[in-house]
Amino acid sequence: MQFIKQIGRGGFGNVDLVQDATGKQYARKTFSINQGGNFPPDMVQNVQRRFVREADTQSQLNHRNIMPVLHIDLQGNPPSFYMPVASASMGDDIAYDRSLGGNQINAIMDILAGLEELHSLGIYHRDLKPQNVLRLADENGERYVISDFGLMSIRDTQLSVLTQTGMRMGSDYYTAPEIVADLRMASARSDIYSVGCILHDLFGTTIRIPCNEIVDQGFYADIMHCCTRSDQSRRFQSVSDLREALVALGQGTVANEPQVTDFMALLNSDQTISGATWERIINKACSLYPSPDGRLLLESMNLNRINEVVVNYPAFASRLGVLYATWVKNSSFNFNSCDGIANRAEAFMALGDVNCKSEILLALLMMGTSHNRWYVEKKFVSHCLPNMPHDLARRMAMEVRVMRREACQAIANLERSISFSRTGLHPTIVDALNQVC
Repeated sequence: MQFIKQIGRGGFGNVDLVQDATGKQYARKTFSINQGGNFPPDMVQNVQRRFVREADTQSQLNHRNIMPVLHIDLQGNPPSFYMPVASASMGDDIAYDRSLGGNQINAIMDILAGLEELHSLGIYHRDLKPQNVLRLADENGERYVISDFGLMSIRDTQLSVLTQTGMRMGSDYYTAPEIVADLRMASARSDIYSVGCILHDLFGTTIRIPCNEIVDQGFYADIMHCCTRSDQSRRFQSVSDLREALVALGQGTVANEPQVTDFMALLNSDQTISGATWERIINKACSLYPSPDGRLLLESMNLNRINEVVVNYPAFASRLGVLYATWVKNSSFNFNSCDGIANRAEAFMALGDVNCKSEILLALLMMGTSHNRWYVEKKFVSHCLPNMPHDLARRMAMEVRVMRREACQAIANLERSISFSRTGLHPTIVDALNQVC
């Protein structure tokens, strides 16, 4: 590799632009202690082991919103690994245009998708900030990816003495207060605090005080506050909860029919909904769809309400799930709403109704591919692997034969989008695809 120039420097690594013999360029991260002071050899070895372990972990992650590792040389002296060259960091983009070309929420949704993958593996970033979110471009367009895992911690990992006592993170402007003094306090909610700070970078109107709650004005002020509360237990508990709040905030249209307005208010309240009332709400949605009021009722079905009806009234939930799937399949959503809508739709997969579940899976497939949303496409795939229930696989195979060209196009688009082969789906579905495609 030919060294071109240094493009980054952190506490424990340098990032250089390098080029191979064919002229292809890479970003190479090499272990290097750039902290001031003299460190004992055993401490240096400990930190290097962490670098190697974390680089190895990152190389095994495969997600569209996490920086990919293309090659590792962890036995070298010093160890290093190679990544694609980013177009820019989110920090650079914000400095140039705070609106990100009107795509601020799309960018946040990219971050949330990557974080959700990390958290599902018990991994917390702990140093999430716009400078560690990079913009990549490829044949599928541009996206933001989470990078710079120099402070990444796998749950239950023993942190080094250096990490506990000697590391001064230059990131307090984005760091949750509970981990400033002790990185072992990191959790999903610590990363959510950092997301709240990034939201403030994009939409805030006040000056932010590091490690404090964000109290602001404007459309996203309440969400920023809920992300950054000093009491962790009062923050959003998961990435999914934060995404749901962002999606719900997008609702603002007024219904034409007074009863629909009343139902929408009830759905967005904390009031318990009886079975009889659920039946009336679902009957009204079915009778009105696809009118604007019918669609508004479906938009008002937040994740908590869907889980509520699925658990308590499964028969009603099955009817609602089929209608919800129809709405998802036949609608065009804002790109930044897709992930939240997909989570809501997926909640119906807890039902035992094969018909409802097959309709939901088709909705995920069609929305994911039509909107080119990798998060949604991966949700579809996760439910159609070889371990899926055989009766559901048979039903999906039947739907493939009915849809024919439409199904073939959707699966082909999914394969290109998330680099997944249809051969990884349930064999019954694969057989159907081989017959009609």
